[in-house]
Amino acid sequence: MPARACATARRVLARLSRRHRLGVVSNFYGNLGAVCADAGLTALFDVIADSTAVGWTKPDPRIFRHALDALWRLARAGRVRR
Repeated sequence: MPARACATARRVLARLSRRHRLGVVSNFYGNLGAVCADAGLTALFDVIADSTAVGWTKPDPRIFRHALDALWRLARAGRVRR
């Protein structure tokens, strides 16, 4: 992805993350968290669901449920973005 597109995506995610909890769900290899960290994106996501790490791949609904449950736990703990 061109650097300009990456910068734009990062700005959009940063803006969204100020008001909303964000998560990423991906069929990946177990290192999605590290890839997001290397790209400077980890702080923008509240949940990172890597298929290898959680044990289900898309389109299995359990991977989406895993991400939603994690977001729900954050909200119940009072960690809500304003």
